[in-house]
Amino acid sequence: MELDKMDENDWKYHGEGNKSLVVSNVQHARVLRLLKYSTEDAENSHKTTEQAFRHIQNIVDYSQNVMKPLLGEKFVHDGEAVKLPLDFVRQLSLKVQQERPESRCDKVMDTFSGCALCLPNLTQLSSCCCCREHRPPLCIEIKPKCGFLPSSRHVTKEIKKQVCRFCMHQHFKVSSHCLGNDVGTTCRTTFSLMTLRVLQ
Repeated sequence: MELDKMDENDWKYHGEGNKSLVVSNVQHARVLRLLKYSTEDAENSHKTTEQAFRHIQNIVDYSQNVMKPLLGEKFVHDGEAVKLPLDFVRQLSLKVQQERPESRCDKVMDTFSGCALCLPNLTQLSSCCCCREHRPPLCIEIKPKCGFLPSSRHVTKEIKKQVCRFCMHQHFKVSSHCLGNDVGTTCRTTFSLMTLRVLQ
Protein backbone atom coordinates (compact mmCIF):
# COMPACT_ATOMS: atom_id res chain seq x y z
CA MET A 1 0.00 0.00 0.00
CA GLU A 2 1.58 3.27 -1.15
CA LEU A 3 0.68 5.83 1.50
CA ASP A 4 1.51 8.81 -0.71
CA LYS A 5 -0.97 7.67 -3.39
CA MET A 6 -4.02 7.07 -1.22
CA ASP A 7 -7.39 7.71 -2.89
CA GLU A 8 -10.56 7.79 -0.78
CA ASN A 9 -12.51 6.28 -3.71
CA ASP A 10 -10.57 3.03 -3.27
CA TRP A 11 -12.04 2.62 0.22
CA LYS A 12 -15.54 1.95 1.55
CA TYR A 13 -17.21 1.98 4.94
CA HIS A 14 -16.91 -1.43 6.59
CA GLY A 15 -18.14 -0.95 10.17
CA GLU A 16 -17.37 0.63 13.51
CA GLY A 17 -17.34 0.17 17.24
CA ASN A 18 -17.31 2.59 20.11
CA LYS A 19 -13.68 3.71 19.72
CA SER A 20 -12.83 3.15 16.05
CA LEU A 21 -14.18 3.12 12.50
CA VAL A 22 -13.09 0.59 9.87
CA VAL A 23 -12.88 1.08 6.10
CA SER A 24 -11.95 -1.60 3.57
CA ASN A 25 -10.08 -1.34 0.30
CA VAL A 26 -12.24 -2.33 -2.67
CA GLN A 27 -9.33 -3.89 -4.63
CA HIS A 28 -6.96 -5.23 -1.98
CA ALA A 29 -7.86 -7.34 1.03
CA ARG A 30 -6.87 -4.60 3.51
CA VAL A 31 -8.73 -2.58 6.15
CA LEU A 32 -7.86 0.60 8.01
CA ARG A 33 -8.99 1.05 11.60
CA LEU A 34 -9.21 4.75 12.48
CA LEU A 35 -9.82 6.33 15.89
CA LYS A 36 -13.05 8.19 16.74
CA TYR A 37 -13.88 11.05 19.12
CA SER A 38 -17.07 12.41 20.65
CA THR A 39 -18.63 15.15 18.50
CA GLU A 40 -19.09 17.30 21.61
CA ASP A 41 -15.38 17.62 22.30
CA ALA A 42 -13.76 16.67 18.99
CA GLU A 43 -12.20 20.12 18.70
CA ASN A 44 -10.58 19.99 22.15
CA SER A 45 -9.83 16.34 22.87
CA HIS A 46 -8.17 15.06 19.73
CA LYS A 47 -4.83 13.44 20.37
CA THR A 48 -1.58 14.68 18.94
CA THR A 49 -0.13 12.63 16.11
CA GLU A 50 2.40 11.12 18.52
CA GLN A 51 -0.29 10.18 21.07
CA ALA A 52 -2.55 8.65 18.43
CA PHE A 53 0.33 6.72 16.87
CA ARG A 54 1.42 5.44 20.31
CA HIS A 55 -2.18 4.36 21.05
CA ILE A 56 -2.31 2.35 17.82
CA GLN A 57 1.20 0.97 18.32
CA ASN A 58 0.10 -0.24 21.78
CA ILE A 59 -2.65 -2.29 20.06
CA VAL A 60 -0.04 -3.82 17.74
CA ASP A 61 2.31 -4.53 20.67
CA TYR A 62 -0.51 -6.17 22.65
CA SER A 63 -1.34 -8.42 19.69
CA GLN A 64 2.31 -9.39 19.21
CA ASN A 65 3.30 -9.86 22.84
CA VAL A 66 0.11 -11.15 24.47
CA MET A 67 -2.39 -12.56 21.96
CA LYS A 68 0.08 -14.29 19.59
CA PRO A 69 1.76 -16.32 22.35
CA LEU A 70 -1.68 -17.29 23.72
CA LEU A 71 -3.51 -18.16 20.48
CA GLY A 72 -0.67 -18.95 18.09
CA GLU A 73 1.01 -16.97 15.34
CA LYS A 74 -1.21 -18.21 12.51
CA PHE A 75 -4.39 -17.06 14.27
CA VAL A 76 -3.44 -13.48 15.16
CA HIS A 77 -2.85 -10.61 12.74
CA ASP A 78 -1.31 -7.75 14.68
CA GLY A 79 -1.39 -5.23 11.84
CA GLU A 80 0.77 -2.18 11.30
CA ALA A 81 0.49 1.34 12.69
CA VAL A 82 0.54 3.76 9.73
CA LYS A 83 0.50 7.53 9.24
CA LEU A 84 -1.84 8.54 6.42
CA PRO A 85 -1.94 11.81 4.45
CA LEU A 86 -4.32 14.17 6.28
CA ASP A 87 -6.07 15.23 3.07
CA PHE A 88 -6.88 11.57 2.33
CA VAL A 89 -8.25 11.05 5.86
CA ARG A 90 -10.46 14.17 5.66
CA GLN A 91 -11.86 13.19 2.25
CA LEU A 92 -12.43 9.64 3.47
CA SER A 93 -14.29 10.94 6.54
CA LEU A 94 -16.65 12.95 4.32
CA LYS A 95 -17.19 9.98 2.00
CA VAL A 96 -18.10 7.43 4.69
CA GLN A 97 -20.20 9.79 6.83
CA GLN A 98 -23.40 9.13 4.84
CA GLU A 99 -22.98 5.34 5.20
CA ARG A 100 -22.61 5.37 8.98
CA PRO A 101 -25.53 4.25 11.18
CA GLU A 102 -27.25 7.17 12.86
CA SER A 103 -26.69 5.58 16.27
CA ARG A 104 -22.90 5.84 15.73
CA CYS A 105 -22.80 9.46 14.57
CA ASP A 106 -22.33 10.82 18.09
CA LYS A 107 -18.61 10.36 17.41
CA VAL A 108 -16.47 11.57 14.51
CA MET A 109 -13.48 10.02 12.80
CA ASP A 110 -10.05 11.32 13.81
CA THR A 111 -9.07 13.65 10.96
CA PHE A 112 -6.30 15.40 12.91
CA SER A 113 -3.57 12.79 13.42
CA GLY A 114 -3.70 10.72 10.22
CA CYS A 115 -2.87 7.59 12.23
CA ALA A 116 -4.52 4.23 11.59
CA LEU A 117 -4.08 0.51 12.07
CA CYS A 118 -3.69 -1.38 8.78
CA LEU A 119 -4.82 -5.02 8.85
CA PRO A 120 -5.71 -7.80 6.40
CA ASN A 121 -9.42 -7.91 5.57
CA LEU A 122 -10.32 -11.32 6.96
CA THR A 123 -13.87 -11.06 5.60
CA GLN A 124 -12.52 -11.37 2.03
CA LEU A 125 -10.29 -14.40 2.06
CA SER A 126 -10.17 -15.79 -1.46
CA SER A 127 -8.16 -18.89 -0.63
CA CYS A 128 -9.66 -19.96 2.68
CA CYS A 129 -11.36 -23.33 3.06
CA CYS A 130 -14.78 -21.76 3.65
CA CYS A 131 -14.62 -20.03 0.24
CA ARG A 132 -13.89 -23.31 -1.52
CA GLU A 133 -16.97 -24.73 0.19
CA HIS A 134 -19.03 -21.64 -0.80
CA ARG A 135 -19.47 -20.50 2.78
CA PRO A 136 -18.71 -16.96 3.92
CA PRO A 137 -15.75 -16.57 6.29
CA LEU A 138 -16.56 -16.11 9.96
CA CYS A 139 -14.57 -13.48 11.87
CA ILE A 140 -14.66 -13.18 15.63
CA GLU A 141 -13.51 -10.25 17.74
CA ILE A 142 -12.22 -11.40 21.11
CA LYS A 143 -12.55 -8.94 23.98
CA PRO A 144 -11.20 -10.89 26.95
CA LYS A 145 -11.13 -7.83 29.22
CA CYS A 146 -14.94 -7.83 29.29
CA GLY A 147 -15.19 -11.37 30.62
CA PHE A 148 -12.99 -11.34 33.68
CA LEU A 149 -13.70 -10.30 37.24
CA PRO A 150 -11.01 -7.94 38.56
CA SER A 151 -9.35 -8.67 41.88
CA SER A 152 -7.35 -5.45 42.17
CA ARG A 153 -7.49 -3.40 45.36
CA HIS A 154 -8.07 -0.38 43.08
CA VAL A 155 -11.57 -1.66 42.20
CA THR A 156 -13.72 0.07 44.80
CA LYS A 157 -17.22 -0.94 43.69
CA GLU A 158 -18.10 -4.39 44.98
CA ILE A 159 -20.46 -5.13 42.06
CA LYS A 160 -17.50 -4.99 39.66
CA LYS A 161 -15.94 -7.91 41.53
CA GLN A 162 -19.11 -10.00 41.14
CA VAL A 163 -20.46 -9.21 37.63
CA CYS A 164 -18.29 -9.10 34.48
CA ARG A 165 -18.27 -6.00 32.26
CA PHE A 166 -19.98 -7.88 29.42
CA CYS A 167 -23.00 -8.66 31.62
CA MET A 168 -23.12 -5.08 32.92
CA HIS A 169 -23.05 -3.75 29.34
CA GLN A 170 -25.79 -6.19 28.30
CA HIS A 171 -27.99 -5.09 31.20
CA PHE A 172 -27.38 -1.41 30.40
CA LYS A 173 -28.15 -1.88 26.68
CA VAL A 174 -31.39 -3.76 27.39
CA SER A 175 -32.53 -1.23 30.01
CA SER A 176 -31.76 1.73 27.71
CA HIS A 177 -33.50 0.00 24.75
CA CYS A 178 -30.31 -0.15 22.65
CA LEU A 179 -30.70 -3.94 22.58
CA GLY A 180 -33.95 -5.88 22.26
CA ASN A 181 -33.14 -8.60 24.77
CA ASP A 182 -30.28 -10.14 26.68
CA VAL A 183 -28.12 -12.66 24.79
CA GLY A 184 -28.61 -15.11 27.64
CA THR A 185 -24.99 -16.05 28.25
CA THR A 186 -22.00 -14.68 30.11
CA CYS A 187 -18.31 -14.51 29.25
CA ARG A 188 -17.53 -16.43 32.42
CA THR A 189 -19.64 -19.30 31.08
CA THR A 190 -18.00 -19.13 27.65
CA PHE A 191 -14.48 -18.99 29.11
CA SER A 192 -15.19 -21.76 31.64
CA LEU A 193 -13.99 -24.56 29.29
CA MET A 194 -16.91 -26.65 30.57
CA THR A 195 -18.84 -27.87 27.51
CA LEU A 196 -22.11 -28.53 29.35
CA ARG A 197 -22.04 -25.10 30.98
CA VAL A 198 -21.41 -23.39 27.62
CA LEU A 199 -24.22 -25.28 25.83
CA GLN A 200 -26.89 -24.59 28.48
